[in-house]
Amino acid sequence: MFGEYINFIETNMNFAAKNRSLISDNIGNYNTPDYKTKRLDEKSFERTFPMITSNDQHIQIDMDMQGGSGVYEETKGIARPDGNNVDLSIEMIEMIKNNTRFNQTIQAINKEFMLNKIAIGK
Repeated sequence: MFGEYINFIETNMNFAAKNRSLISDNIGNYNTPDYKTKRLDEKSFERTFPMITSNDQHIQIDMDMQGGSGVYEETKGIARPDGNNVDLSIEMIEMIKNNTRFNQTIQAINKEFMLNKIAIGK
């Protein structure tokens, strides 16, 4: 009934939840020597959705590219003398961006359910 849109929303929410966990780990490890900031690769998220093609001549995406968790260590930024490169200001900005993404996803799913409810006459 809902098609691929609900699957997209679910995956987006899972991405935001995993990203929130990584950001929280980064903040929690602010004082851990040699800890490196972890990030979730958005490209790995984008590859989880196959391209829908309407013609056999369209380019197909190789879905074997999905391997791995999509988590990487951030190498940019300046490490402190203890080797830790977590910047609390950046982590707070990332948390705000992630919360915005999650909240927009919630709004999208609520709107989808409302439209379906209208469509069936309730």
